[in-house]
Amino acid sequence: MPFVNPEHPRKSYSDLVAAYALRLHEAAGDRQHIVSPLSAWLLLALVAPLAADSDREELERVLGCDIDTARRGADELLKDPHPALTLAFAAWLRGDTGAGLDAWRRALPPCATTSLMPTQAEADAWANEHTKGQIESMPVGINEDLRLLFVTAVATEVRWNRAFDLVPAAELGSVWASSVSRVMRRSCQHASHVVASTEAAGFVGVSHELGRPGLDVISVVAAPDVPPASVIAAAYEVAACIAGLPSTATFVPAFDLPLTGHAWVVRERLLNDYHGPERIERSEVTMPAWQAKTELQNLTAAPGTGFAEIVRAVLARLPPDPRGDVVDAKQVARARFDTNGFSAAALTILSAAGMAGPAPPRRTIERTVEIRFDRPFAVVATTNTDNFSRPGGVLLRGLPSFGAWVTEPMEPSEPDETEQKW
Repeated sequence: MPFVNPEHPRKSYSDLVAAYALRLHEAAGDRQHIVSPLSAWLLLALVAPLAADSDREELERVLGCDIDTARRGADELLKDPHPALTLAFAAWLRGDTGAGLDAWRRALPPCATTSLMPTQAEADAWANEHTKGQIESMPVGINEDLRLLFVTAVATEVRWNRAFDLVPAAELGSVWASSVSRVMRRSCQHASHVVASTEAAGFVGVSHELGRPGLDVISVVAAPDVPPASVIAAAYEVAACIAGLPSTATFVPAFDLPLTGHAWVVRERLLNDYHGPERIERSEVTMPAWQAKTELQNLTAAPGTGFAEIVRAVLARLPPDPRGDVVDAKQVARARFDTNGFSAAALTILSAAGMAGPAPPRRTIERTVEIRFDRPFAVVATTNTDNFSRPGGVLLRGLPSFGAWVTEPMEPSEPDETEQKW
């Protein structure tokens, strides 16, 4: 990934976060997952000023810009976020953390939570509040050994302008029909933007849903032989195109498409005695509901994510504990894409604790339903500014807040069902 030329500065934060997003998706792998590149990028940008020498240079490559620019961007995003997003940052410290970390803490934006280490109940309440109740507790145990805890939270909860229609799953035409009884359908009576040409994955099918207030949720499906990483990259290409940002993706008009493709069929009919335009384009998208929950553990070992450099920067400023310090970085995220809307939340966490030795390994049970299917798809949720007026608001257009790789369908809820907790 080329380093940013200072003579050609980025025009928005969106392409910085989108470029970083592919690093985080790589860490998640090919399993079904949901990640928040925005949450991780914000934490890196806020802590990066502590780094020096080669670690600082590497963080600038990872962030896509110089550290001062990234830090100003993080401050601006936290101070005045897009209305579709809840953003928050907390820096909790215990004991003597040194002059360097203390000066860094005092320079944080006023909207950041900075205080002594909270109790477990206080930390859980913070996580619950800033993720809109989607992550009810802090995924870190608060004890006397914990010396430092940095957390960024990103959350959204939006409703579609119009709920999906529900149809029998057999109409999806894939093996997913044996996993659920119904899937969702959207028919549009206007020019169709449902197939795009991309550099990363060739021709892809596209679903573009608009959630109130101002969140674009773009789903992209590619040919069966395209690797997941390429499909995910194509999704970010299409998201940038929809946001009006520089992109290699272009939409293909319905009358320029072959009648059949890897993810589409074009139906034609002749309208007699019709007094409208000579050509009419309509679209129909059928897709499953889905939900995902992902924990990216030990991000310090994930190459290219920037967390190894951040950990070294923090340890260099933190007075050593005589017992030794154990530093950990991780992200927990969850999302739900359903009949009536989309919700997602993520916490990215950096913690340091003094221990006699490494923390004992924790047994984690991961249950994955493995289904052979022919149409996995990628999802990107970005902000839009169509009905959003604010000085500097253009910097928030197309900001990727969440990205997903969907491999398992979910039974959709009923249209306009409001009691369902996402």
